[in-house]
Amino acid sequence: MKKHSHVFKRHSSETVPHERSGHTAVVEGNLLHVWGGCTLVACKDLYLPGDEIWVYDLEGISWKVFHMTGEVPPSMSGTCGCSLNSHMYIFGGFNRIEQTNQIYCVNLTDGKYRWRKITHEIGSAPSPREKLSCWVHKGRDGLQLPGKPTLAPHLVVEDTFMEAVSCFLYLFFQNQETRMNDIHCLEFESWTWSKIMPVSATPAGRSWHTLTAVSDNTLFLFGGLSVDCKPMSDGWLFDVETKKWREVEHPFKTQPRLWHTACQGQDSDVVVFGGSCDYTLCTKSHCNDTLIFQMQPYPLYSVPQPVMDSAFERHFSEVVARERSGHTAVVEDNLLYVWGGYLSIAEEEVFLPSDEIWVYDLERGVWQVFHMTGEIPPPMSGTCGCSLNGHMYIFGGCDDNGQTNQIYCVNLTDGKYTWRKIVHENGSAPSPRDKLSCWVHKGRLIYFGGYGHKLMADIDDRNRSFIVDEPSWVEHVLWGWNNEVHIFDPMHASWSEPQTHGRAPAPRAAHASATIGCKGYICGGRVMETRTSDIHCLDLETWMWSEIIPLSPTPAGRSWHTLTPVSDNSLFLFGGLTVDCKPMSDGWLLDVDTKKWREIKHPFKNKPRLWHTACPGKDSDVIVFGGSCDYILLVDTGHCNDALVFQMQPYPLFRMCEDYIAKNVRSHEVLRNQLQLLPPQTTDSSTEEDVLLQAFKEAKIVH
Repeated sequence: MKKHSHVFKRHSSETVPHERSGHTAVVEGNLLHVWGGCTLVACKDLYLPGDEIWVYDLEGISWKVFHMTGEVPPSMSGTCGCSLNSHMYIFGGFNRIEQTNQIYCVNLTDGKYRWRKITHEIGSAPSPREKLSCWVHKGRDGLQLPGKPTLAPHLVVEDTFMEAVSCFLYLFFQNQETRMNDIHCLEFESWTWSKIMPVSATPAGRSWHTLTAVSDNTLFLFGGLSVDCKPMSDGWLFDVETKKWREVEHPFKTQPRLWHTACQGQDSDVVVFGGSCDYTLCTKSHCNDTLIFQMQPYPLYSVPQPVMDSAFERHFSEVVARERSGHTAVVEDNLLYVWGGYLSIAEEEVFLPSDEIWVYDLERGVWQVFHMTGEIPPPMSGTCGCSLNGHMYIFGGCDDNGQTNQIYCVNLTDGKYTWRKIVHENGSAPSPRDKLSCWVHKGRLIYFGGYGHKLMADIDDRNRSFIVDEPSWVEHVLWGWNNEVHIFDPMHASWSEPQTHGRAPAPRAAHASATIGCKGYICGGRVMETRTSDIHCLDLETWMWSEIIPLSPTPAGRSWHTLTPVSDNSLFLFGGLTVDCKPMSDGWLLDVDTKKWREIKHPFKNKPRLWHTACPGKDSDVIVFGGSCDYILLVDTGHCNDALVFQMQPYPLFRMCEDYIAKNVRSHEVLRNQLQLLPPQTTDSSTEEDVLLQAFKEAKIVH
């Protein structure tokens, strides 16, 4: 069974599919294939792309996403999917506008994922429909509807006609909804229907549930929506020979599901993916976790070793933050906080919800999401975020109405996550802008540059602090790039604009910035169609600008990159978009004393990023999260949600010990016993032992 490296788990969050309901899922060769469905983001109904398929390795415990070609179906929910001869067939569904009666097919084993639209040559297709069910029987050259009841992979039933084994019906008649718990059987040789009358207590009537064959005579029912619109999490086994239902205990009682999928996995496991935990199918109710139900004792060859907790733990995939670009991220107390940004779903750009914040524990490698309250900012991208005294401040950004110049603050340490909109008491706020940068110095927030708009009357042509983006003129409002410096003092809620000296950098946006001591650095960025690699320094005490002229080869000009301090005299540059619109994955170190750049080797050369975030972490690590691997103005589908951790310095001995323990010790009980074998002087202190044990427990490694 696969072992997981401690360092990998601590520093890399795997990519997982979008939360979704009404999707299609089949298992083929111990791989779970997930396609389609719908989700909600920021109160928008969205259908997942029809040209991508997600594949989950049930043994390797990892997701991969593949691009699909051919006669790609429209994005849909409520399709009926099944697997036959290594092909996945889908029929019916709802495609944003109407139900359909088209049937499509894709080979799951050739690695090409090429869709084929099937045109029938004989007979008439059923009328358009969705939320139907399917059986597979006698593996003929085509798809047979229906098939042998006890081999039905799963059923998701909500329609006005009876559907086969366990067709728990959803009847809609004269505005009255009825959810049934009757069970029927169709014999596929004689085409004879029979109703099964259970001789035991029965599950509550429901719809949007699943039914999965787990043996030659047993069916497993899970979840659904009850008559009183309650999402269900109960599980039941039905013996088709004795006609008895039996409710079963399982570890997912707190995780109700409806409109999910359930597939038969290895050794009679039932693999549940996605669905909703709420009747309203609201924004936060869709799920993307994988629940594994062990329905039979495992064969000897696949029994987990005694130190393993359960088969569930072997298969569970953790929840991670959505992929995104243009977001805000800060590190506080070894926790990475991620807020806002946007992503693209089915060719629609969608802002991420502003009332949630994702927190990644850099030690344990675990994500959590928290609801935010208070004076919540609108969903935005391109904000400028920073951390000061345990608070995260955001300024500027672009929402559905354009750029903004509001500033908000949230306490990251009290566990409440209550937003506060700051109304300044003194000075004038900068004009609305996004893609700017920020330095933090002596309790003040110092902002530079960005792209935004001004009134024509507010533009002073003499100081060249604003360059107009010519095509964007609208009456007396002009958009463009600036090189202004503005100071916000949180203590006094005041804005000010210092008088700078020296030659200021050209106006720009989407540049990178960093602070070392009392010096603020900026690098690169975009103005008009030019992307630069120049680097400038602003003394935050004297307000003197100076340009650093490198004495070595320099990185290519770029925008949407990051710059992060990693020592008292070194800055780390990563990623970005070049002048010729190429996403970059190179990493460079700048020594501000010697004025020399040096390109470095790192393990993420195959992961270009732009409009990502990079934060300084523990032991001079740099934590990169999110961003896009594509040129987002041309192909806006490459948003990411993995965390890349760059080790910029040798680790301290204690951290190396932690990593070694987590990678090599399978049980904290084993560790406790082995600690007693150490020389007395190393174990006299119970504190040291407790620290090591706690370090291992928090690692949460699955072996």
